[in-house]
This record gives sequence, structure tokens and C-alpha cells, in this order.
Amino acid sequence: MSEERYELRAWWNSRPLDVAQCAKQFRAFVDTLAEFDPIFSSWLRSSAPSAHPWFAVPLGADEALQFATKARARYDSPPDRLWPEMGYRVFGWNGGPPEYRGRKAFMASASLQVGAFGRDQAHRNYIILNLSQTRIATNAPWTAGDLRALMKLVLRIWAPRELSVDCQRYDAFVPEIEDKTNATGSRRLLPWVGWLTYLPADLAAKVAIPPEIGVERLDDGGLIATLSEEPFTVDDPVHMARARAMEAAIRPVQS
Repeated sequence: MSEERYELRAWWNSRPLDVAQCAKQFRAFVDTLAEFDPIFSSWLRSSAPSAHPWFAVPLGADEALQFATKARARYDSPPDRLWPEMGYRVFGWNGGPPEYRGRKAFMASASLQVGAFGRDQAHRNYIILNLSQTRIATNAPWTAGDLRALMKLVLRIWAPRELSVDCQRYDAFVPEIEDKTNATGSRRLLPWVGWLTYLPADLAAKVAIPPEIGVERLDDGGLIATLSEEPFTVDDPVHMARARAMEAAIRPVQS
């Protein structure tokens, strides 16, 4: 089994959602994910095989509304006071049907903050899918084709500004610039390069993708760039060379 682990990461800035709209989008997301792969048919409170689900899948409209209401962000102190600017927060372990739960190869998780608004960086919205090493649907690792379909699902429902599928070990190689306003003293430029990288239409129009990198053009003018159809790994010098070429190509549009 590969050493690599992958995450789908989506980000966008201030975008408030009322409870009904959050429930509608979250329901569409949850139900379609489960159709995409059975791993997402369960949203569990912990990673234990016997963990209790947060909700049933498919998610009914009334249950989705109740869940979104409970997911509204709250201050720690004073307790239970709503924090509207932070939107809605959801975390769940995804383990598929009971017979797959607790098996390392099929472990996944999902973290969302949506409906956040304001100027502070803490009010950014995000979705992070920590992907399983193996899909239940194929009993094989995720392919680039699988992940392009998953990215298009996220784009359709949540319309993020930044979206990529990242190799966790490649995080150490992502370029950073000095930024004294950040607590760490540096920050990554956006968008950053992943195994797969989405560029919205305004940026895609300004970038010449190197010919060795796969490109899927989207109907709205955006694109998804793919470094390799096989799983990306930092141990492959061809993969790493393509990553560096992609970084050079997008540098003029990063901020």
C-alpha cells in the first residue's frame, strides 16, 4: 500500500448562508457523495467501528434542517451563544457500511466550515475530505479520474475559489513566502499546486499549462490540471518535475 495519503481541500472567502440554504446544500453534498462511493454512506461521531452516526444517509429534508440548525457555530464562552460570522461547522468520520468500519484502508473523514462571513481569515469557508487509501466501489486506490469527478461535485454544490487534491507528503515541498502578518511568519500562495489543481476561469485564461500536464477544461472556463493519472508520489522524480513545472506556470497569477 502506498505511503501517500491524499486530501481534497476547498476554500472560499466570506459567503453567508441561512439555515435553510445550508441544509439544502449539505443534503445534496452528503447524498451525492454516498452515491459516488459507499465510504460516504456513514457520517460517524468517532472512528470506532461501533461509533454512532450523526445522521442517516440519504439525508431527509427535515433531518438536514435540524442538523444544520445544530451545526451553527457557537462561542466557547459564554457557552451556547451563537457565533453567526463563523457559519456552520461539521466533522464526521466516514467508514462506509458496518463491515468496512475500523479497517485502516477504508478510513476517511470530512470537515466543513460553510456560511462563514467577515474580513478575518478565521471566517474563511472550507471543505477538507481526508480520503481513504482504498475506495469501496472499486477496491482500489483513488485515481485521478475519480478525483476529477469528486472535484466537479464540490464545485457544483459549493463553488469554491480554491480547490485541489493534495498529497500530504508533498506539503513539505509547497513554496511559501514571508508574511509577517501570519503567526508562522510565512504563508502559501494561492492557488497552490496539488496532484490535481482547479483554476477558476479568470486565472485559467492567464496560465499556459505545461504540455506534460493533463488539463480538463470546464464549461465555465475554469480548468482542472492533473500532474499524473496514476497516484502522485513524492518518490517519483517525474511527478515532482511536473509539480515544479506547474508551480512555475501559475506563479504569475498567485497571490
